[in-house]
Amino acid sequence: MFNSLKYAYQRLTRGYDETIYWGFDEYLEMILPPLRSFCLKRLDDGGVILSYKRREIYRPTVLLIDKFNETYDDFNSLTEIYEAEDEMCSYIGIHLGWYWD
Repeated sequence: MFNSLKYAYQRLTRGYDETIYWGFDEYLEMILPPLRSFCLKRLDDGGVILSYKRREIYRPTVLLIDKFNETYDDFNSLTEIYEAEDEMCSYIGIHLGWYWD
């Protein structure tokens, strides 16, 4: 009961509670399907709308997301999963300003 009240108070005052830290990577993984769809849609639209620079960022984004998903789905070692996740998140983080409509 105490924790429920504590987390409710934290969400009210901060907009989030401390449980977000328990699996922060899982929150980031929730954006992967929409980000992948966004990149694929922009690549399909292509042409005049999409600059060369954006194409060169969106393609590797899709490939890295797919690589991470395959590594995760194939039940590879935790080390391989963490390496694929690290590579993907690093790339997305560096190029975060390019993912907008």
